[in-house]
Amino acid sequence: MLALSQTLVADTAPLSGREKYLGLLAMMWALSSVSWPVAGGAFMQEVSWRWVFYLSLPFYGAGFVLLSFVSRFVSGERRG
Repeated sequence: MLALSQTLVADTAPLSGREKYLGLLAMMWALSSVSWPVAGGAFMQEVSWRWVFYLSLPFYGAGFVLLSFVSRFVSGERRG
């Protein structure tokens, strides 16, 4: 998934701002690979696995909404 997301950024981002987007992407992967397993393990000690699934649903929804805005911004289709 990391390679696919980097390929998408490289294909859609303008050359002048590509390093900024790839840096943000790398920062997101680094933070999530450390923080989410620790938080998930602590959360699983107290509740069942079903609640972990239910807790992640709002994040998925927010990601899909933000994806439409970010992809429009990166591709240059800004509304006035």
